Amino acid sequence: MDRRILKSREAIVEGFIGLMAEKNFEHITINEIADRANVSRGTIYLHYTDKYDLLDQCIKSHLVQLIESFLPCGVTGIFPSKSSLRHTF
Repeated sequence: MDRRILKSREAIVEGFIGLMAEKNFEHITINEIADRANVSRGTIYLHYTDKYDLLDQCIKSHLVQLIESFLPCGVTGIFPSKSSLRHTF
C-alpha cells in the first residue's frame, strides 16, 4: 500500500480517537475529524463511507491487534481454537 495512503489513514484514525476522548461520538462531525487529521473531507470519504464506517474499522483493527497479542508465537491466519479467544477476553 502507498505510504501516503497509510499516512492519511493513520492521521484520520488518530484524529478520530482524539475527538472520541473529548466528546460523544454523536457530536463528532466529519469536518472536525478532517481538521484534526489535517486532511480534507474528501480524503476521509476516499477511505471511509462515513463516521460509522470509520468507527467500525477502528474497532475491527483494535480487536485484531488485541487477539494477535494473545496468540502463541508463530501462529497466523485462522484462530487455532476457541480457548485462545476465551483467554483473550
